[in-house]
Amino acid sequence: MSQLQQQITSFISTAKVDKLSAKNTNEESAFTEKNGDKQNIINPAKRLHSCLSSSSDHSICIENELDEIKQSLKNMRKKADCTEIVTEIFKSLSENLKKQIKKEIMSEVKSEVEKLKNNYDSKISHLHDKLNTIEFENGNLLEKNASLHSDLRKMREVVDENNKKATESVRLGNWNEQYSRKKNVKIYHLPENRNDHEVLIKFLRMDTKISLLRKKKAINEALKVRIGDDITKLNQGLLNRLYQHDNIISSWYFNGHVYGSDEEGTRHRESVDKALDCNLPIFLCGDFNCDMMSNSSNSFKKLLNRLNLENVVWESTNFTTQTGTCIDLCVTNRKNLIKSVTVLTPICSSHSPVSVEISFKTFKQHSFKRQIRDFKRADYEGLKNQLNDTDWDDVVFNSNNINDVYMNFVRTFESTVNRYIPTKTITVRPNDKPFMNNLIRNKIRHRNRIHHKAKTSNNPDHWKKFREIRNEIISLVRKAKDDYKCKLTSQLIDKNIPPGKWWRIAKSVSNFTKNRDSPLFGT
Repeated sequence: MSQLQQQITSFISTAKVDKLSAKNTNEESAFTEKNGDKQNIINPAKRLHSCLSSSSDHSICIENELDEIKQSLKNMRKKADCTEIVTEIFKSLSENLKKQIKKEIMSEVKSEVEKLKNNYDSKISHLHDKLNTIEFENGNLLEKNASLHSDLRKMREVVDENNKKATESVRLGNWNEQYSRKKNVKIYHLPENRNDHEVLIKFLRMDTKISLLRKKKAINEALKVRIGDDITKLNQGLLNRLYQHDNIISSWYFNGHVYGSDEEGTRHRESVDKALDCNLPIFLCGDFNCDMMSNSSNSFKKLLNRLNLENVVWESTNFTTQTGTCIDLCVTNRKNLIKSVTVLTPICSSHSPVSVEISFKTFKQHSFKRQIRDFKRADYEGLKNQLNDTDWDDVVFNSNNINDVYMNFVRTFESTVNRYIPTKTITVRPNDKPFMNNLIRNKIRHRNRIHHKAKTSNNPDHWKKFREIRNEIISLVRKAKDDYKCKLTSQLIDKNIPPGKWWRIAKSVSNFTKNRDSPLFGT
């Protein structure tokens, strides 16, 4: 047993010595000391002889050796440490790689974004120029539209006036023609002239014609002919329409006029056709001497029903000591146009005045916005230089198509003008007076608000404020009118003013209109 222990001790001692020798070779700093310029190598301590020879201390030596081996093994790298180191290295490399890739991608994205931004800015600039041009043209079109509306309204007024004159001229022409035929008599169906041609007879005296027409029934039966008045074409058409109308019992012609009789036996002359066939608004007001509040039926009520007319006054308008009657009427065929009906207190007679408010639609031009060139802020020098520096051959005349050349010129010129001549938005108010300004307009709005507030609250302070603002507006309007007249006067006496502008101002002041008719022969 002792021999075996000795062998083990000898083996361990040999291994220890080899290990210490290798460690001294690789890590000489652990066993080296520097003293000035000389290095002294300190050899490791040799094992005691007692450890190698004495068998009693073998177990202690083995334990010491094992402890040393454990201490040396503690300084060695483990697998987990290597794995951790490799993981950290890989992580660091991957992060660096990610950063490099991200940097390259961001640079590419920035370059593409810059390109897209430049392209977008150029397109937006082009669209902005086109938008300014379209808005400018739209403003011009709105102004032209307003002018056309005004011209159309004036033309309608002229057409209506011409229609009235034409109708009146036709009526007068028909009257003159009928008057010239007043003493004429037509004889139809003579035995010698059976081909539907008439024989015209003109009398020298009207009495002779009347006496003949009074016996025309006997003459027609005796001679088998038909005798009648010489009627114009328009009067004959009126007679035919009255004959075919449901509400007219009979119609006839006498002494230059056309008559008609309704179911009640009432006779109407000439205006019957107009009253029945026209669809214009009719308002008849006055003392009709017919009590509409009574339950009894009369011919006037029946006539209103036949003509589709309706009364709008249903209060007593004539008062006596005992009764009150509704005889002051307002008759119309457009009851929807009546806004209100008021019977007032009698003033100087037994009849009460009747107030009727009628709603009429009028054409009103509304204000609108438009864009104009602000020539006061224009850069004419820059515009001139830009137009001179433009290569027109390359920009405009780069096509053989005349339409493309025209569009290139318009596009280039408009973009240049939009760059150097800015635009501004203005509000056009066609209904305003020429002397109106923003100060007066704002004061009027303020006055209207204060007036509404004063009427609502009936506060004396509010009414006082309203009167102050009203008087201020009156003063401002008078001053604006005087300034406007002075401005026109200074322009009229200016010798350098263009003739066209001078005539426009003169026409606006004098309300002069074109009239090609001679003042001596005009009607």
